[in-house]
Amino acid sequence: MDKIKRFIDIFVPTETCNLRCNYCYITQNRKFNGKLFNFKYTLEDVKKAFSIDRLGGNCLINFCAGGETLLSPCVVDIIKTLLECGHYVMVVTNGTIKCRFEEMAKFPEDLKRKLFIKFSFHYLELKRLNLLETFFDNAKLMHKSHISITIELAASDDNIPHKEEIKNICLKEVKALPHVTILRDDRKQGLDLLSKYSMDELSDIWKDFDSELFNFRKNIWGVYRKEFCYAGKWSFCVDIGSGEITKCFSEKIIGNIFEDMDKPIEFECVGNNCKYPYCYAGHAFLALGVIPELDVESFDSLRDRDNAQWLYDDMKSFMHQKLKDNNKEDNIIQKKIINHKIHKEKRQILKDYNYYFLKKIKNDKTTFVDFVEARQELSSIYKNKVPSKYSWIYNYDIARKQIKKGDVIKLIALNKKNEQAQGYEVCIVGIMVDNAWFNANEIFDNVWLKYNNCLIWRNYDVPDNFANEIKGFIPNGKKIKLVVEKNKWRGCFKILFDNKEIYVDAYSADDDEIKFITLK
Repeated sequence: MDKIKRFIDIFVPTETCNLRCNYCYITQNRKFNGKLFNFKYTLEDVKKAFSIDRLGGNCLINFCAGGETLLSPCVVDIIKTLLECGHYVMVVTNGTIKCRFEEMAKFPEDLKRKLFIKFSFHYLELKRLNLLETFFDNAKLMHKSHISITIELAASDDNIPHKEEIKNICLKEVKALPHVTILRDDRKQGLDLLSKYSMDELSDIWKDFDSELFNFRKNIWGVYRKEFCYAGKWSFCVDIGSGEITKCFSEKIIGNIFEDMDKPIEFECVGNNCKYPYCYAGHAFLALGVIPELDVESFDSLRDRDNAQWLYDDMKSFMHQKLKDNNKEDNIIQKKIINHKIHKEKRQILKDYNYYFLKKIKNDKTTFVDFVEARQELSSIYKNKVPSKYSWIYNYDIARKQIKKGDVIKLIALNKKNEQAQGYEVCIVGIMVDNAWFNANEIFDNVWLKYNNCLIWRNYDVPDNFANEIKGFIPNGKKIKLVVEKNKWRGCFKILFDNKEIYVDAYSADDDEIKFITLK
């Protein structure tokens, strides 16, 4: 029997979907961008980056996208390559992309035994789009092909009136009731329930589905984890688009899976430093044992249905193991060293958290989620006494409702640079107005290139159609600061605001910095 060495959660940067479920966090935060994931590396890179030798053994690797995971054709090729490396692979999907399942059904038998498909049963959307038959045909094709499956239903309030329909169709098509998963509200700091019902009420509503997954999530819901966590060492997350490795969701970047592939990965534990109010993905991480002293159900028990035998023997045996079975725990001294290092890094960040956080949102398109996570991080550090200088982080959603057009501001790219600069580019991050933050694309007209939350002017982008000037309206306020990116490629520009003209040189010898410019 293969031994599980690590759990790897892979994010596929596809943020579009053929469904529109109202409980989807992408839908909630209006993050769909209509773009499919295009893999910039080769399959040989995948083999080398994820080799058994490099990762220390067989891994359980989960694929999940911001939208529908299997929309991008290249995903199936990556999955097959990882299976060929000897890993076990899980795929989260809405179960509607027929051609992808037909491809996987043709995999060699030894690969299919190591493949698991988590079919997310979005009942109302499938019914609306007349895709129920397609969904179940694909699920049955996978199971018939000796690929392990599970069916998972969201505990959405909208699904409650349709419970009997859901039970009947699932018993008929896949011989068992779906598992039920509790929904969280990513828009709220505490990652609260996405429901009008309490947890006890939800438990009573869904009890007739007899779902171990639901019960597990209920038991860990809202429980802050103080124990020493081996996420970052026994498990980690990878953005398959960029290759970035993080210890856990939105945690510190500890490397890049596609860089220095001849060298071992420098793993680093979360330790006793979880920044979340509870382990919202604990049905994977905790069940697999990133906190070894927790005595919890095995991962396979949360996915299988005994009467339907959704999991085949190889996958069931692999999922039944705990990471602690095949990894060595750190001793007391080692744990102290890890925690001390993390606390030292936190103290360094807190010297100028505003600067650190603005750099983060500059490089990340999921701004709203970043703000929620920042509030959680600050609250975990300061408890209930967060300093007032961070109030703008807590005002983000309120400010959007109260935005008023104020004075006109103009920015003019001068197509000039100092002698040290390597480029003429201008990058605007956003504006701080009193205790509120606005991204550049919320303030200025978008005639410059949009990159994440920034607006960029480059002298080599279609000169005839690319304006060197942008205009915007700044909300009324007493203190106003413009935030721009500065690095070795940035040049000079001019600001016209409040009857003043400000000349800015955005050059810096460093690769990734920001500059605050006081306007008022």
